[in-house]
Amino acid sequence: MKEVISFVLALALVLSLALVVGMPVVAGSSTWYVTEGGAGNMTGEDWDNAFNSIQAGIDASGPGDTVEVASGTYEEDLVIPAGKDGLEIKGVADPEKPIIRGITVVDYYPGRHNINILSSGVKIYGFTIESPDVPEGYYSGGIHLDSTDIEIYDNDFVLTGEGEQAVAIQTWRVCNEPEADISGLKIYDNTFYGDIGMYQAIWINRDTGEGVVTVENNEFSGNVMRAIATERSNTVISGNAMTSEILSHGITVRDWDEREQENVEVAGNTVEGFLVGLVIGENEDQTLTSIVVSYNTIRGNDTGVRVRSSAGGVAVNYNNIVGNTEYGMLNEAAEELDSLYNWWGHETGPDHDLNLGGQGDGVSDNVGFGPWLYKTQEPFIPDAPCYAGSVLLANEATQVEPGSWEGGWNSFSTPITLDSSANRVSDLLDLTEGSGLSIVRAQRFDAETQSWVAIIMNNAVVGEDYRIEPGEGYFIQVSQKGSLPILVSRTTQASPPMRDLHVGCNLVGVCNLEQQGVVTALSGVDYSVVISPKPPNAEQWSITPDTADGKYLQLGEAYWVGMPGEGTLFGHTTTPVADDMTWDLNQ
Repeated sequence: MKEVISFVLALALVLSLALVVGMPVVAGSSTWYVTEGGAGNMTGEDWDNAFNSIQAGIDASGPGDTVEVASGTYEEDLVIPAGKDGLEIKGVADPEKPIIRGITVVDYYPGRHNINILSSGVKIYGFTIESPDVPEGYYSGGIHLDSTDIEIYDNDFVLTGEGEQAVAIQTWRVCNEPEADISGLKIYDNTFYGDIGMYQAIWINRDTGEGVVTVENNEFSGNVMRAIATERSNTVISGNAMTSEILSHGITVRDWDEREQENVEVAGNTVEGFLVGLVIGENEDQTLTSIVVSYNTIRGNDTGVRVRSSAGGVAVNYNNIVGNTEYGMLNEAAEELDSLYNWWGHETGPDHDLNLGGQGDGVSDNVGFGPWLYKTQEPFIPDAPCYAGSVLLANEATQVEPGSWEGGWNSFSTPITLDSSANRVSDLLDLTEGSGLSIVRAQRFDAETQSWVAIIMNNAVVGEDYRIEPGEGYFIQVSQKGSLPILVSRTTQASPPMRDLHVGCNLVGVCNLEQQGVVTALSGVDYSVVISPKPPNAEQWSITPDTADGKYLQLGEAYWVGMPGEGTLFGHTTTPVADDMTWDLNQ
């Protein structure tokens, strides 16, 4: 009974205080309502008595409350102070999204914000968020935030005016606010557009937090100066689409104060129409670690990707990098950049002096680009082949035998079981259709009969539609340089390959995903001689078991192995390929 009396007295005290200070009290309510112009007595307790400003709803709310905002235009700057954790500010699109239009503009950078978020777990969604009409010589600061687990989604950002610059979303810098921690920030499913001189859409400053920040599935257009910039580690930038009407940068991953950055993933974005699509690193003094760029489409920029520091800590793989006018890939760092398994816009690979005849996007020096994808990158799908790479056929190589069809010969072998959809000669011809590659003749060596067997003549199958097996060598003559696609399966398990060797000559290839010493590759095989193909500008070599030390069999090539008796060549690699293995056929 005492507890009941105490509760009644406490409630009466709260109500009396509310009447004195004018604080609206709605017992048991956690939702506050806002309409343009307000309604009724404007206590915010329901739509019939809605507040006339969003800030009034914020001021009335407590932790975990919701402020619902009806369609209309609300010209105000907002502050969500500390102590409002978990607050949701929700736009009710009936008939259209409500508009929040900022007021404050300043004449210096970084300026004042139009929305300041200082509580954790805040969500803002369902609005059109407009900058003030920024006059010439002024700047607009947009949303400024400093707390954890904030979500900003399903909003349309519009930045307008005659001024030079505006920002849509930015975070406090650790140098300005030493305790800043924005871990758990998520910015997703928004659109950004601006016809102001230039605008920066999302700027993630350095903070003290170690949690992940995610920017995904946003769209950017108009006069974009930078669509997404991050100075912090532990950031995921994925699934965004961006284009710009001015020469600028799409995504930047760098710290302007040259501090270390690590664990940044840039994946599945479409970046086009920029001066530079993706900038990584500030300068040679910044250290980068685990910066992964994959499954993006980077097209129609002056330069697709520009790496300025710590290339050894950056991996750019499985991207479509096409139609970039200056460089598809520009590496200004001292270390070589891992840029394998990208589609460069043409089957012949990127344009570089080390890849004569490459017709794809240009790459700078110090870029490891081979093998490349022979077609547009597509995500791996279950039960579908994995596009592992392309083998360059160079239109100048070994003669099969003196005096026979001179010029254009290449030796070829696959070290691993091919996918069943692409392991026949006809399948390989189908995959190269339209690539410009023309196969004059291809042939295998039948070790049982010790004779040549033609499998392709004038780009058409002849005789049996032969199955391409690992460990077997082939010779292919081409009339012009091109690349042969190699497809392996990530889903169909195959044991390490084995190949029977016969008395006399056998044409074989390495059954491993890297070069192998002759001693290792032919361990257990009683051979008499190994003869290399004769590459351009190199000596052909032949060895016996006594002279095999220090000689290597190169991946993708074919070699003669002489056998006094029968034997078995054993492979060392299973299918599918482990993720940490590199199949580098072009080196």
